Amino acid sequence: MPQTPRYLRGYGLVEAPLSTCAARLDRASLGQRSVLRRRTGDGSGFFSQDATVGYLNHLTFPSTRWALFAVNDRWTAVLNNSRDGSEFADDASLVARVCATRTCRVVDHEPACILELHDEDGATVRSIHAALDGNRWDFGTHGDELPAEAAFDYTARRKRDRFTSDNLRTLLASLGVDPPVPAAFAATDQFVLLDEVLNSTRRAKEVAARACTAEQADAPGYGYLQRGLGYAKHMRTHAASVAFDLTRAVLLSPELEAQAKPHLAAARRRLGRVEFERLVRDVERLVLGEQDG
Repeated sequence: MPQTPRYLRGYGLVEAPLSTCAARLDRASLGQRSVLRRRTGDGSGFFSQDATVGYLNHLTFPSTRWALFAVNDRWTAVLNNSRDGSEFADDASLVARVCATRTCRVVDHEPACILELHDEDGATVRSIHAALDGNRWDFGTHGDELPAEAAFDYTARRKRDRFTSDNLRTLLASLGVDPPVPAAFAATDQFVLLDEVLNSTRRAKEVAARACTAEQADAPGYGYLQRGLGYAKHMRTHAASVAFDLTRAVLLSPELEAQAKPHLAAARRRLGRVEFERLVRDVERLVLGEQDG
């Protein structure tokens, strides 16, 4: 089965036409966090699907780029460029209040199936989830049951079977979300793009410095790179952690060397040549042993 693209792993739904949704979100403040700014497209104000995919492939955490498109005349879908996959968890309530309408948060990507329905005041009126939490599946509901749920088997022996992708699609269709969002995405070539401008300049610089592409994020060593860069801010006390994580990142994904190299050099100066080289040899043996195993 082909892997779901990051930008479709989770999404938001706003119960308003695309034009209305775009107008209300442009220049909207998201609490104290940020302000949304619409990008100008072609003469029609829209961007193509190819341009949108490229736009969303600039990954950040938290997200800094939004893409809107029409599912139908009633519902607008919202995607973002979150590094771990598009996600509407932090925005569903805010957008409901800004747009004065119902919104949904949807996650439909193994190992999670989630729906949260919010009213125009941002309150959660219904939520259902079946998700892998660590090594165990968790299932739960909140709020009044929707009519379409009457046919769902919430007593299934396996928690993962109590709320499935098929259930989710049935529930969304009952709310008027039709066609399914992935199909609507594939069928349209009119997207509205919004930049989320963080209010904190310092935070914005930190987020920008850690931006990457999907290809970089999928590299085996990328997680170690990110953790090592986090430790690099505390080089005086965490030089060994920097050396360990960044060495491992480069061994697993040599293309990350340019980003790791200056911090590895700083760690070497802090630790001293002998200690640094000993640590590097230990990491090399560890990685080699894992690969052989």
